[in-house]
Amino acid sequence: MLITTKERSLLLRRAVAVNRILAGKSYREIGEELWLIPQTISAIKKALQEKKYRSYNERGKTERKKRIYSRNQQSSRNGKYVSGRRVRTKYGTLTIPR
Repeated sequence: MLITTKERSLLLRRAVAVNRILAGKSYREIGEELWLIPQTISAIKKALQEKKYRSYNERGKTERKKRIYSRNQQSSRNGKYVSGRRVRTKYGTLTIPR
């Protein structure tokens, strides 16, 4: 009565994932069997190791780097500063002048 059907299903799949991790199965095998993404399996494995579950949001406060979003970034090439928009292509990263 306290949780929805979807929450019950997710909880059950995570409990089974714990069992599969302890049995030594690979992320791929667990993911294919339970329809879980590798990030979820990794979070469950970290929770087992730390004996404490922390959500992605909580882990982000201390473990992940902050992203810097700036339009006026400059990169140094051969001592010259080139401003522009950087675009990744199959040939490498190109800087398109503004």
